[in-house]
Amino acid sequence: MAEFKRLSLLFFALISFHCANQLPPGGGEVDRIPPQIDEYYPVNQTTNFNEKYFELSFSEYVEKRSFRDAVFISPSLKYGFETDWSGKSVRVNFNDTLRENTTYTVTIGTDVVDYNNKNRMAESFVFAFATGDKIANGTLSGTVFSENPSGVLLFAYLNPPEDLNISEVKPDYISQAGKEGTFTFTGLNNGMYRVFAVKDEFKDLLFQPEQDLVGIPSRDFTISPKDTGHTGLNFVLSKIDTISPRLISAVMTDVNHLLINFSEDVRIEDNPEMGFEIVDSIGLSITKPELIFKGRGKEKELFIGLKDVKISEAGNYFLRALNFKDAAANLTHIDSVAIIANEKPDTSAASIFRVVPPFNSNDVNYADPRISFYFDDVITFSDLFGSISVSDTGGVPVAFINEVIDASAFTMKFPGGLKPQTDYIIRFDLGEAADPAGNALDSIYVYRFRTKSDLSYTGLYGQLQNYQNFKSPVVLLEHLEKNGLRYYAKPNPRGNFEFTKIEPGKYRVRCFNDIDGDSEYSEGKLFPFQYSEDFFYFKDEINLAPRWAVTDFVFDLGSSVK
Repeated sequence: MAEFKRLSLLFFALISFHCANQLPPGGGEVDRIPPQIDEYYPVNQTTNFNEKYFELSFSEYVEKRSFRDAVFISPSLKYGFETDWSGKSVRVNFNDTLRENTTYTVTIGTDVVDYNNKNRMAESFVFAFATGDKIANGTLSGTVFSENPSGVLLFAYLNPPEDLNISEVKPDYISQAGKEGTFTFTGLNNGMYRVFAVKDEFKDLLFQPEQDLVGIPSRDFTISPKDTGHTGLNFVLSKIDTISPRLISAVMTDVNHLLINFSEDVRIEDNPEMGFEIVDSIGLSITKPELIFKGRGKEKELFIGLKDVKISEAGNYFLRALNFKDAAANLTHIDSVAIIANEKPDTSAASIFRVVPPFNSNDVNYADPRISFYFDDVITFSDLFGSISVSDTGGVPVAFINEVIDASAFTMKFPGGLKPQTDYIIRFDLGEAADPAGNALDSIYVYRFRTKSDLSYTGLYGQLQNYQNFKSPVVLLEHLEKNGLRYYAKPNPRGNFEFTKIEPGKYRVRCFNDIDGDSEYSEGKLFPFQYSEDFFYFKDEINLAPRWAVTDFVFDLGSSVK
């Protein structure tokens, strides 16, 4: 290797005036071959290393900027490094003095691209050297599960404090996931490690909540002389919101409606404790409106229906929002804005603008049917509910219950279920759906739907094996083509589980340890820190065809993707 260095440096010196800006020749076939590292110095596992640089030689010309962004040195260098290029080779000079008796790991990530066609390196390149006479042999390895895991960085923190903030503290060790999502840390010294997966968009080795996706660990790992390696660090990436919502504006659209805008989406169903106060700063009075609804509001918007509340354009009014939170449960205790008043009368009656499932649907689940109706204004439920009737096409009445979603929407449920492959009709009198101004439509609303046949569904019956380390296992089916369609099942004490009446299609199967007991997978939290729930993936996708249930499915956690 020393001879390679001397010859390379001599050659570079002879042609340096030529190749400072050397480019590859053009023409020829399209280059689809990724660059790779042909030679490097020092060799892997070198001990007693006392140089202030390392060297690499690539198989082809690569973009210098992409290389610099893809170099990760662990433990990290406080003052970084500089690069000195000559053709396809580069010397990386340390700006720091290396620590004594320390193992360093150099990772060249997959962000390196060639000049010819921007081909990325296929896999990360890793080597280690030690400034002492021993190489640390601790290892951690695992998988990042994502549609595109290549390039995701793994941040490892050695003996982290309880209040570790990965938005402010750079990692001690860095690795990178390959195109299959797998990664490995090598050369780890003894100690306790906490590892995060970060889609680091800025490549600044800090988690930026506004830009980056993150995977939170399910536990920490300790490297010791008796326990030098751990496998099975699994991560799923998610957007972690750490910023509490704010109240932005409150504008009256007419005398009976106040449109409020937040800094992010605030869903009524997530906010049972949310409240509002209208404050008259002149009369010093406070009114607490209760008619809150989504209606036709856009994302980040809600409406307040004003009934028996007088707001004058000549007055000075404020809206206070109390105890509201976003989808990530970030809470704001109180915020306020001035109200822009409007004394224009409300002359429009409430109307239905959305039904789920849509009108004339022929695929309603007969075992657990639910029909949701959404009006664009506050309605009087007590009057409307008394006018509703449900029957099949033969006129046979059907029992149902109504559940209020917000002040303008409700869901009909059928506790006894419905018959499969049967037509049904829902009728109600819109004249009974008066808004706060007393406006109502003089018409009968009719909604028709048909339930599915048993032949439209599929099922999965299986058994968990080697799941003893999971105190509360839950099996999760994730539909690969219908985003958000998931099914959950809890195995019995013998590990048997079943899914019945589920949508056909391709699925991934996951088993997670439901520590918090809510039957849903928890991705963990950063602030305050909370571990995610440990999980396994079944090694293959499964295809569940209609009509035919799979009855002999075996999910062996000992042989699954972990």
